[in-house]
Amino acid sequence: MARMRIPVCIALVSALAAPVSAATCPWTEPTKAPALEVVDGAARFTWPLDTGWFECARQQRGQMTVAFITRSLRGEDSQTTRLTRTGAGQAESVPVQTLCADGLTSEVRVRVVGTGPMDRLLYETPSVPLPCFACPVTARETLELTTTDADSPEGFITASGRYDQAFFDCARDKAGATLSLRVYVGQSKLEAEERLDHSFVLRGLEKAAAFRKAFAPTNLCLEGQWVGVEYFGEGEFRQLNGAGRRTLALECPALP
Repeated sequence: MARMRIPVCIALVSALAAPVSAATCPWTEPTKAPALEVVDGAARFTWPLDTGWFECARQQRGQMTVAFITRSLRGEDSQTTRLTRTGAGQAESVPVQTLCADGLTSEVRVRVVGTGPMDRLLYETPSVPLPCFACPVTARETLELTTTDADSPEGFITASGRYDQAFFDCARDKAGATLSLRVYVGQSKLEAEERLDHSFVLRGLEKAAAFRKAFAPTNLCLEGQWVGVEYFGEGEFRQLNGAGRRTLALECPALP
């Protein structure tokens, strides 16, 4: 009788090494709370973290970022500086001069964000005042454009405005305090509102808290059909920048 061959299935178990899991980093509660203060001409953020936890999380590609967020006098936020912490007890600091560079800043806060093994780091400080200026503005400025001013020559464009008298009394004596109007011309209202390069400047607005400036539209009509004006200040008068642009359609003669 022929011998029947019975196949035998032998299960081969491979001894593959299990993947190495990332080492855990035991969290240690910081001994001090986060703090933001303005001292010695800089905004300074401190939050001492445990060195062992921080170094462990950093070795596993954890990252902690500290963003200094400024708020303008008109309530608009902008992120001025973003720093990455490299040491557990490191203090992040940004000069007030840097934070106040746009001339409209009134306060600053810090937002902390952690990624990877540092993702538990999520915190935002209350805002603190920034001493950018010596003269606070206590009332909103005005600015108008018209072609029907009774005290101006017929056909002239008149720009008139007023800003806070108390602010003016304080600001006019400070170094570098000047205020002017930048004039923008466009082929459309939108262009006059959004154009970045100005056509010319009306100076001397820092001489009084109320002003009236008249100018002929003759040369403006060579560039476009609309005109826009906005404040441009230096020194203490930078606080009036960003108040918005006023526009007006030009009454240009018909082209031949």
